[in-house]
Amino acid sequence: AAAAGVAAAQWSRLPAVPILVLLGFAISRIPGGDGLRVDGAVPTLALAYLVFAAGLELEPARLVGNLGTALRVGLAQFVVIGSLGTLLASGLGFDAAAAAAIGVGLAGSSTIVGVRLLIERSQLGEAFGRVVLGVLLVQDLLMMLALAAIGSLGVDATPFPASPLVGILLLIAGHAALRRVGPRWIGAHDERPSLMILIASSVLFAFLGVAYYTGLPLVVGAFAAGVSLSAFPVGGMIRAPIASIGVFVSAIFFVALGGSIETPTPRDLLAAGALLAVVVLATPVVVAMAALRSGLARRESIEAGLLLAQCGELTLVLAVLGRGLGLLDAAAFSALSLATVVSMMATPLLATDRFAWWITARLPRRGFGRIPPIENHVVLLGCGRN
Repeated sequence: AAAAGVAAAQWSRLPAVPILVLLGFAISRIPGGDGLRVDGAVPTLALAYLVFAAGLELEPARLVGNLGTALRVGLAQFVVIGSLGTLLASGLGFDAAAAAAIGVGLAGSSTIVGVRLLIERSQLGEAFGRVVLGVLLVQDLLMMLALAAIGSLGVDATPFPASPLVGILLLIAGHAALRRVGPRWIGAHDERPSLMILIASSVLFAFLGVAYYTGLPLVVGAFAAGVSLSAFPVGGMIRAPIASIGVFVSAIFFVALGGSIETPTPRDLLAAGALLAVVVLATPVVVAMAALRSGLARRESIEAGLLLAQCGELTLVLAVLGRGLGLLDAAAFSALSLATVVSMMATPLLATDRFAWWITARLPRRGFGRIPPIENHVVLLGCGRN
């Protein structure tokens, strides 16, 4: 099922995650398929590689020159969408803890979807593309803090005093060490993909060990390992070899996640639809307004909003973690998972150049940014689309 889902995603050019989740949901409904659950060693390993791969895409150096804009836009989206999601979840009847977890889950966009679309459209180097990458990094850091806080609720006592603080200091030290010796140490083996996989996995498991023995959630260690190896040129050497094992374990995880979703009741579907509306309708407005105030042009602001209008893979991690700790019941888990799956599928269909121009042409001029006077510019004609 995982192999079929990945193949279907490549053929349809849709994100693989929602397709895999839907396949897992379908398999769990056939006779004998009810044992498909997202628990055990394999899903835990898959989560680690999934978060590790997300961290590899987010090099902090990309924030240089866009730090202020990324912080303003990222914080605006996280706070506003998180607050709206929390209020809506409370209105739908979920308790305070579940509503807060749902709100945080709705506030984080998908790094995998956003980066993939920017690469496919050759927009990584454009102004709004760099801003989107910065916003994704800010949101992922905020999501990791939220996951650390939630995960700490279920962590048993560890053998060290003040263990979480010790763990954070050790992860920072490991990050600094890899930044210093990584290019020379890893670069010497860049022509041997199998060895690169071993090196990357060794770094990942070292960071996971620090997190485990100091009482931090494993996803914090995995994310720190990915960010530590993301810098150029190490990140470019690691991404391709690690992609094979990452796709393998994450595909199985998302199929198992789909099997963990209960058959939704009409109330669950209504809740999922309401959460989806907040993400798809409110996120583009919030992001576009924040981006306009930060100096981006009208169309670039709208395009950035459309690219960020989905929940992400870390939302699914939060849903699994919250379900395991009892913060989310079956209804809340299903509603949040369904909203995430549908929003990820909708993004490639909505975040298009044509749709961005359609929205731009219908916005009022006043209040949605003005084109500043242009001086000392050169216009090039006939250079092609790229």
